[in-house]
Amino acid sequence: MTELIDTLRSELVERIEQLEPQIRELERLKEALDALNGVPPRRAAAVPAPAVGADEGSSTYVRGVRQRQALTAINRRPGMYTQELADELGLEPGLIYAPVRRLVNAGLVVKRDFRLYPA
Repeated sequence: MTELIDTLRSELVERIEQLEPQIRELERLKEALDALNGVPPRRAAAVPAPAVGADEGSSTYVRGVRQRQALTAINRRPGMYTQELADELGLEPGLIYAPVRRLVNAGLVVKRDFRLYPA
């Protein structure tokens, strides 16, 4: 049962990653249309990101693209070092430490011997 849940979680995270660029594109297009129509810019609503990796009834959220990307990569390749994760995501190492720390604090990722594992 745990394997099924892990598989479904991984598939959902992957699909979210696939759709996020399209969602951002949609938002940019709406903003451009609003600008052409003379509508003042909207403030982004503070809507929590969908729960990724959260247990049912939990309030744990993965709130950023980098956090989702990191969680997906760690689920795919458990035991990576932070440097390897940064390389895989095409980021400078300094840009991955905060998202990883948030994932660890949320209990979604575990650090053992400087390696990252899904919780």
